[in-house]
Parts: sequence; C-alpha cells; structure tokens
Amino acid sequence: MAQNNNNNFLQPLGPLVNACDTSLAENSGTLPTPIDGLRDFFQQITFSVIGKSVNGTFLVQEQATNIVCYGILIPTGRPLAMTRNGQRAWKSYDLYCDLSVILKPDDVLVYLGSQFRCLKVDNYRLFGFMHYWIEGDYSDSGPIPQPL
Repeated sequence: MAQNNNNNFLQPLGPLVNACDTSLAENSGTLPTPIDGLRDFFQQITFSVIGKSVNGTFLVQEQATNIVCYGILIPTGRPLAMTRNGQRAWKSYDLYCDLSVILKPDDVLVYLGSQFRCLKVDNYRLFGFMHYWIEGDYSDSGPIPQPL
C-alpha cells in the first residue's frame, strides 16, 4: 500500500454504491436533462381542445377551449400509405410541449384548422416536458365549435 508523507496508510474511499439504488430525483443536477435543448426548439403554439358533454336531454354539446403553450409539433415521417380497403393512412405527429398542457388519450384538438386525436401520452414531467402522440383525425368529431 502507498504511504503519504506522515507515514500513515491511505484510508479507503468508502463503500461502493450501485446506481440502481439512487432515485432519479435524489441527486438533482446530475442527470442530463433534454429540456434545455428542447426549449431552443419550442415556440408558442395555440390550439383548441374540443370537450364533449351530455346535457339533460341527452344532446352532446361540444365546447372548444383555447390552450396557449410552448412546444413543437413534429411529423413522424411515416410515408403515405394506403390501407387494404383503399383508404389513405392517417398522418402521425409528435407534440412536445411544456407542463401547462394536460391531454388524455382520445382527446380531440384543432391546430391551424386541422383536427387531431391524441393517441398516447408519454410523461416526462421529471425532465420538464410532455410528449403526446397525435394523429390527423379525418373522421371529425362533429361540428367544430367556436372557442369562447
């Protein structure tokens, strides 16, 4: 073993700690966070979420709610495809946005006059953003109401 100038033996550094025993939130600042890179790409987005409700006479009423957030809408790059019955395949998009947006699967939203449906939600709250998988919704949910 090596000795220092005081003729004392070097002490061991301590027990080894396995990284699997450390939670992600325990050591803040030690994980690489993608939110800094994503914020460079985020821009202000305004879209409407269409909510449906049933009144006492069993009529479905739709109401659009405007949401203003920072995010980015990216096409997934899937090529145009035809289904077996001759219909065009839907267009897929990834919506990355800040934590102010809360969508659920099957929510309908309107962006730049096109209607989309949320298919899947990936929760990246620990990193400061959310990821939504949305598809162009050609079936329409009905008449698009005017936002309040």
